[in-house]
Amino acid sequence: MNRKVWLRIFAACGILILISGCTILYQISDPLNPTPAVESRTSATTVVLRWEYADGSDVTFDVYMGRSANGMALIARNLTEPLVTVSDLVPNARYYWKVKAQNAFGQYRFSQVWSFEVVGGKHYALMIGVADYDTASDLKWTVNDANDIQTCLQHLSAEYINRQLLTRVVEEDVVTFFEELEEVFLEGDTFLFYFAGHGSYDYATSESYLAFSNGSKITVSELRNLISRLDGTVIVILDSCRSGGFTNLFSAREEIIADLDRFNRSFIEGLTQGARSAQTYILTAAKQTESSWEDAVLQNGIFSFFFADGLGHTGLANPLGPFNSTYDADVDSNKRITLDEMYDYAFANVNTYLKNIQQVQVFPANSDYILAEWE
Repeated sequence: MNRKVWLRIFAACGILILISGCTILYQISDPLNPTPAVESRTSATTVVLRWEYADGSDVTFDVYMGRSANGMALIARNLTEPLVTVSDLVPNARYYWKVKAQNAFGQYRFSQVWSFEVVGGKHYALMIGVADYDTASDLKWTVNDANDIQTCLQHLSAEYINRQLLTRVVEEDVVTFFEELEEVFLEGDTFLFYFAGHGSYDYATSESYLAFSNGSKITVSELRNLISRLDGTVIVILDSCRSGGFTNLFSAREEIIADLDRFNRSFIEGLTQGARSAQTYILTAAKQTESSWEDAVLQNGIFSFFFADGLGHTGLANPLGPFNSTYDADVDSNKRITLDEMYDYAFANVNTYLKNIQQVQVFPANSDYILAEWE
């Protein structure tokens, strides 16, 4: 081979080396700092996967995920932002994932393999039945109400972690419970807040409130603030006056109505003001201008009786009988009761029993949220 040929070859090689050297200037880094954190646990079945990458890097991302480190599949391609949402995750399973960062020249780097665990969402319930009042009339059947609702929860597929506050209850008891719950409550968890007791209205603050034994109270905004600390689903069931209220059938109703007509907001309106990261579902015993009644024949608040009846407890044929697994609110017999089914059942029965003087309220309307299910 003559000298000119060799010179051409070296020149070509030099050009290739120069080109190769230029591409090295476009450095590519490892994706770092994943969210969820490595080895973390969540009860959410929809998760946003996030990671960090050097600012100013012109790259795209591919994401791989699977139930084993060796079985990850491509779930997202050519992402321009360092995040992707994954849904329909299976509880009680570990997920592995990694990210491939790639630039326009085809260079790429993989992150380490990260993992997190999806735990089964837990169910919590606080059953409050206030009967003993210092500055208001005592109530007769609120403890029965709380006990009956708890009995219903014990027969559902979800295992509820129950706490009861009965007979003599003060505001501090409830606030302390929320503080303790906040420490363990996760995004995929569910909390049912049930209250049976007096409710009233504070004209100084222009707010309805739940009344407790010693004269303390929790206003709508205070309850909303307590709930807002919880990332998961919250179900609020209120059997109380003025959201509606909770009075003895034999008390003087006329004296109450004069005040009730001046209300300018209900518990439902107040509790749903402002955004939460997860949904709140609400059932109250009556309109904001109506009382909620308890009954000596049923030995329950009337709303609570039919709410429990719809969830499988005894009905009007044997009002003092034991839980009988009838689940009357399950109109389509699919072993599930939606919020809308429970509202329809409770509304119709309370309305009939009290001849249209107490009407159950719901939020949101026409919801297919599954309030209860069983085997």
